[in-house]
Amino acid sequence: TGSTSVIEEYGFDGALIAGVTFAVPEVSGHSGSDYGLIEGYDIKSGKWIQLKKTTTSNGITMTLNRSELQNNTISITKLRMTYYTDHDCMYGKSNITYNVDFEFPE
Repeated sequence: TGSTSVIEEYGFDGALIAGVTFAVPEVSGHSGSDYGLIEGYDIKSGKWIQLKKTTTSNGITMTLNRSELQNNTISITKLRMTYYTDHDCMYGKSNITYNVDFEFPE
């Protein structure tokens, strides 16, 4: 309904995030200076970090795989996904979806 849409995924106790797809469908007639942003909570550092940011003019699909979300330096347990649009013609017209894969390490 506004310029910035945010979805937070808090995960599960003991689980790491092993994959994510964040999708905002295009809206007919929209052309703006938009962007999608995925941030993750890194349990190793105890901080939120920017994982991916992509500019677009209308809608977006962003995907991160296990190697981008878990490696020797980071382990992501929560996500914050943002879509920003500078045009009100997109407000309330695009259904944002996301899929998350979880992994429960031993």
